[in-house]
Amino acid sequence: MLIDNPKALVIENIEGKEPRYNLDALRMATHLGVELNACAPYRARTKGKIERPFNYIEEQFIKGNSFPSMEVLNAAGKKFVDEWCNQKHGTTKRVPSEAFQEESLSLLALPKKHFYKSESKPRKVSIDSLISVDSNKYSVPVKFVDKTVRIRVLYGYRLKVYDLKNNCIVTRELDRGRNKTRKEDLHYDGVAVKTPKSIPEIKRKFTETFVRGSEYFEKCGNTVQQPSYHARQFLKLQELYSVECLDLILGHCIDNGIYEIDGIKETLKAKALDILVGSLGDVATAATEANPDLIRDLSYYKAGGQF
Repeated sequence: MLIDNPKALVIENIEGKEPRYNLDALRMATHLGVELNACAPYRARTKGKIERPFNYIEEQFIKGNSFPSMEVLNAAGKKFVDEWCNQKHGTTKRVPSEAFQEESLSLLALPKKHFYKSESKPRKVSIDSLISVDSNKYSVPVKFVDKTVRIRVLYGYRLKVYDLKNNCIVTRELDRGRNKTRKEDLHYDGVAVKTPKSIPEIKRKFTETFVRGSEYFEKCGNTVQQPSYHARQFLKLQELYSVECLDLILGHCIDNGIYEIDGIKETLKAKALDILVGSLGDVATAATEANPDLIRDLSYYKAGGQF
């Protein structure tokens, strides 16, 4: 592949010596299946001519237009290029798209896999099925809750999320602002629970769903300003957890004076397993107290396996 001598590709090109290429440029060339060939510096005849392309694009395409997103820009840009390529060129007197069809027979197909300069980065999916990227949060399918996924940002604006088998599970644009949360309803399909919005309905649903629901409202009044808000957010957790599990978590939080949803979520994240295991122990203790014959001293078995 004949190239010019930009610093992004060529570190040094001195006459009589082998050119020194940027390592990433060599890796990309290997990925594409080509060999780089830097032209002699200051020798215009060894390279093709493209006269003022950016000026033409700016004057004929950019000016007077606005693009709310990269997707819109890309679509408009493709339309502009397609129209231009199907007109006869003023200098060559040929239609560019027809000339390209002739040349395409000599072109190599692009590799099926993308070339990535850097490795993807790990992210832990929260209990809300969200990952954090540059101070913003984005949803992923709920089946990845509490699992590790990997992310990669392409072109500075496109986010791609992969599972640990390197399958792409989410592709979307990054938000430009900070501290924003972007959820896609599709990611919560199959687990979405209709959560009431009116205060009376929230209280009714909460107290009917959870064994200690009424106790929560009785005790949290002096701690939180709007109990119904925190109760509604807790109801939403049914999208990710069973009612039985949430009942145990709620009971633990009430016993420890934790009423705000952020504190409850932190308890879920840090102590859920201990709480669930502890509840199994309580069930076993209650069962043995009600049926003392369930437990026998080891001396019972010394006689040779009596049952």
